[in-house]
Order: sequence, then structure tokens, then C-alpha cells
Amino acid sequence: MAEFNDPQARAKKRATDMHASLDYTIQDERDTEALMEKLDKVASELFELAQDWDDVDEQMAARVREQEQRLHGLRSRVESMGEMEADEASKIITAIRQALREARGGNG
Repeated sequence: MAEFNDPQARAKKRATDMHASLDYTIQDERDTEALMEKLDKVASELFELAQDWDDVDEQMAARVREQEQRLHGLRSRVESMGEMEADEASKIITAIRQALREARGGNG
């Protein structure tokens, strides 16, 4: 229990916890980027499929284009979430640096 009374130990624990949070946030960013790449690929495939249907069945081509547009909307929402994750990572990094400065007694 003595470490709860030790500001340096508390600051180190806080920095360690924030570092773990940062690791999770970075992984989330990577996952978001991979998802965006997959969405781009599927949207491209839908675009090509709609072109293939243009001369065969215009209604089907229109439905495929509608799905492509929905996918673009989904990608935009995923991109916004990715930007929020990047902001969160930046905040965590700043907090880690501050906690480390505190752990060093303000001499960092």
C-alpha cells in the first residue's frame, strides 16, 4: 500500500496503464485502416459490377450502384472513427509524457 502514497510510484503506474491504452488504440487504428482498404476494394468491385450490368439490366445496375453508394457512406463513417482514434492516441501520448515527467520528479 505504500506505493499509493508514493507520487512517483503512482505516476509510473499511471504511465504504464496509459501505455497499454495507447497500444490498444494503435491496434484499433490499424484495424480501421485495414477495414477502409477492404471497403475501398468492395466499392471498386461494385462499380465494375454495375458497369457490367449497364447493358444487360439497367435496374440491376442501379441497385448495384445504390449498394456502392451505401458502402461509400459506411467508409466515410469508418474514416471519421479512425480520425477520432488518432486524436485519442495523441491525447494518450501527451498524458504518458506528462506522467513520465511527474515520475521523474518534473526533470523530464
